[in-house]
Amino acid sequence: MVNALAAFIREQMDERGWRQADLVKGSSLSRQVVSKLYNDRRETVSRLPEKETIDGLGRAFGIPSSFVLGKAVEALGLGFTSGDFVNEVTSASDRQLLDEIEERLRKRGDDGGDTTATKAPGSGPDNVSPMRTAGDMQQMQKKAATSNDE
Repeated sequence: MVNALAAFIREQMDERGWRQADLVKGSSLSRQVVSKLYNDRRETVSRLPEKETIDGLGRAFGIPSSFVLGKAVEALGLGFTSGDFVNEVTSASDRQLLDEIEERLRKRGDDGGDTTATKAPGSGPDNVSPMRTAGDMQQMQKKAATSNDE
């Protein structure tokens, strides 16, 4: 069984009769990123794709990025379903979303201490993977809290 995001990408591509090259062209993502997402066989993922990846997939498939983000969150295996996430995300503040993700990571036993991004050849500036770690999510939460206080 593959994670929700990989399954969604394959389903969308199959419906359109697309190859990976077609997704690269429609999304403006690199071949390496598309290949990594398409060939991901893990049941759950530990990181969210970068915003540019989410937006590129939405653009290519002609769907809202929020729906793709819902699939990515579902792939984390934290108990969200994409339908629940998309419905809730439109009315929640950034702070509320980050608090919820942090709580679910805590319940799962992930302390968020892993801030080392996996490097993949050609996967972006300075060879950094287009994925966010749990530690990155905590940093984003702190940033959101700081900006809300101002």
